[in-house]
Amino acid sequence: MCYDIEASKYSTVIGLASSFLLYNWSNDIVFKGLALFFAFVSLMQVYDWIFWLNLEKNGTNYTFTKIAMISNHLQPIVLAMIIYFFMGKQFDDVTLTIFTLYCVVSIVYSIYAFNKIDYTLVTERSKPSLDWQWNNLSGASVVYGLFLLCLSLLSFTSFDFPLNYITVFINIGTFYFSMYTYKNSIIGRMWCHYASYVPVFLLILNKLLRK
Repeated sequence: MCYDIEASKYSTVIGLASSFLLYNWSNDIVFKGLALFFAFVSLMQVYDWIFWLNLEKNGTNYTFTKIAMISNHLQPIVLAMIIYFFMGKQFDDVTLTIFTLYCVVSIVYSIYAFNKIDYTLVTERSKPSLDWQWNNLSGASVVYGLFLLCLSLLSFTSFDFPLNYITVFINIGTFYFSMYTYKNSIIGRMWCHYASYVPVFLLILNKLLRK
């Protein structure tokens, strides 16, 4: 999955279209907020689509490699902003502490990565998939561990039962499924790929909870 341009196309269309439907069909502000978040996550599939169209060391690939890295690291921050400003929810002390720690660590790591990464291509370690270089630099395990913890805490403390448990399960479950299935440089890519399909599930869940 997501090994070629066709998979990236499908993921892009499904992720953005289902997010649009979830936002417009739901009367619940939480589901609307999640639709906005997963639309943002689906941008990673747009970037992959662009990379597949530019499988060479050119200016487009170089520029979008930098943009994709920043977008990837912004995901927990975007979720927090949606929860706080759009949903109007407050964070408890633990969640705020972890979120602040992630912001600091991710900013430092992003500055470091910005000067290290250049192009997103198919490499020896990632073939036949694309290699997101920023997922594999020194210190990545700390950054993405905080990334997952931050997303999970934001979801668990901000959403009501049972949505809080469901979203945490999706976050952790899809990550570990990606790690178990793809034991190389594409774990992060595949997590974002699976995440682009989550709005489809949320559409069904929203319909069930409204009954």
